[in-house]
Amino acid sequence: MGDFSGVNYPENDADCWWTYSKCVNPNLQGLPKDVSDVPEPRTLAYGFDDGPNCSHNAFYDYLMDQGQKATMFYIGSNVMDWPLEAQRAVSDGHEVCVHTWSHRYMTGLTSRDAFAELYYSSYSPPFNALIA
Repeated sequence: MGDFSGVNYPENDADCWWTYSKCVNPNLQGLPKDVSDVPEPRTLAYGFDDGPNCSHNAFYDYLMDQGQKATMFYIGSNVMDWPLEAQRAVSDGHEVCVHTWSHRYMTGLTSRDAFAELYYSSYSPPFNALIA
């Protein structure tokens, strides 16, 4: 695991982080405001981390029975272990996002190790920008 010491996210940071400081307006020009509420009545968003896994078929059945879709944040190595569950999410119409290859704490990694976490999960950084 990475080193958590000295890690902080000040509220005035250009890469504001809602879960830490409730920041929704990035200070960097050109970045849109984060979605923090939806004015549409009776709207709910689901996001599920760290899948897929062996319990997901029952979960997908539940979502289908409820007529609901979700966003799944998959770990690349889990997809290798549970490929049919990952394929089902796509075929059922859920949104699938990359959650690194093995879910390591990124800020504690060397640049090479961080790149490996992203490379093998087909992550494409904005503007192809990576910190060297």
